[in-house]
Amino acid sequence: MIKGKGFRLKFIGYLFMILILFFSASGFAQDNYKIENILSSMSLEEKVGQVIFGFFRGPVLTPELEEMIRDYHLGGIILYSIAGNIESPIQVASLINAVQYCAEKHGQIPPLVSIDQEGGLVARLTEGVTEFPGNMALGATRNTEFAQKAAEICARELRILGITLNFAPVVDVNSNPANPIIGIRSFGSDPEIVSNLGSVMIEPYKKERVLCTVKHFPGHGDAGIDSHTGLPFINRSREGLEKVELVPFQQMVQNGVPAVISAHIVVPALSEGDDFPATLSKEILSILRNDWGFNGLIITDSMGMGAIDQQWGMEEASILAFQAGADVLLFGSDKNHEPAEQKAVYQALMEAVQTGRISESRLNESVKRILGAKTDAAVFSNPYPNFAMIDELASPKSLKVAREIANQSITLIKNSNHLIPIDQRFSIPIIWPKGYEKS
Repeated sequence: MIKGKGFRLKFIGYLFMILILFFSASGFAQDNYKIENILSSMSLEEKVGQVIFGFFRGPVLTPELEEMIRDYHLGGIILYSIAGNIESPIQVASLINAVQYCAEKHGQIPPLVSIDQEGGLVARLTEGVTEFPGNMALGATRNTEFAQKAAEICARELRILGITLNFAPVVDVNSNPANPIIGIRSFGSDPEIVSNLGSVMIEPYKKERVLCTVKHFPGHGDAGIDSHTGLPFINRSREGLEKVELVPFQQMVQNGVPAVISAHIVVPALSEGDDFPATLSKEILSILRNDWGFNGLIITDSMGMGAIDQQWGMEEASILAFQAGADVLLFGSDKNHEPAEQKAVYQALMEAVQTGRISESRLNESVKRILGAKTDAAVFSNPYPNFAMIDELASPKSLKVAREIANQSITLIKNSNHLIPIDQRFSIPIIWPKGYEKS
């Protein structure tokens, strides 16, 4: 009798698991069916617009941005404080609300709203949200629980504001201490630590329906030149790259990261000797697709950066990047560039498809991935900010986590003259940034 009861319980358990698998598969099939339906109903113009993610100027929806959404079918936008997009949380939420309403009003696919909110040195939102130390501070703690908590809080706050794509975390291994662009944005110089801290951030973002990315593939940590101003060459052997730079990216892909940002760096050991930077190199981007089985979004670093623009120009480079395997062409607030230039890129891509330089089937592959990413970020069902929860930003609980991470990141490298522990008999002057409370 006991045996029969145990069998029944086990059977019910198996049945329950089968039902879960069935409904999960059914949900995936339904999403795929919806995506195929949307794709089949789109015009060529709409498809081309979806691959462009662009910047704009000002804190409100402007006629120029409305034109880009309505007439150029912009797939996404990126927010910058330097472009005047960010003043306060309520202003950002109002801006995003207006952008999404504009898309809805004109019958457009809701755009993804993106930002660089890495923490530390690179954080576009700095007022009224939880500010976290940068990746090097997290790396100093060696604590994956801290990384996970930071991701949970950041993702939740971004989603409240209506931001659905964060260009973080940076998983470049900082193998060159003189690197002018990565530095403290990296978790450190140990690929295992970088991999572990980056990997635990994926699920918290997914839970909040925010897409996270890893950057800058295949690894910007050994560069000696800032790719905003010039084109770096990484002269490592393939074996060396596979032991260091590529390790975090491969682990993040295996753990289900939804998007990867390519780097504007030349890596001869990975590109069969061609002189194309990774963003324009089919050989390098194929590592993601063919070697690692990655089917998420490949997003370019900003196409207006000097490493790309100075040699190829944005229009030709955009075509080359798409031919190489990129899905999304990102246009950031780069020096000497204006949002209106995105129109010329759009026209160049349209012509490339119409003349056969880019096949429509290749375009469809990328648009399908973009629609899939938008489904994952719930922008079809809920693209709007949650104004009712804005007061929950930078909660005391969240600020306590950020403070604890900062405290635990303090690392004693060398104790010259035995200054530590501090002698309590003497007063110690402390200097802190303007605006910080003494507490």
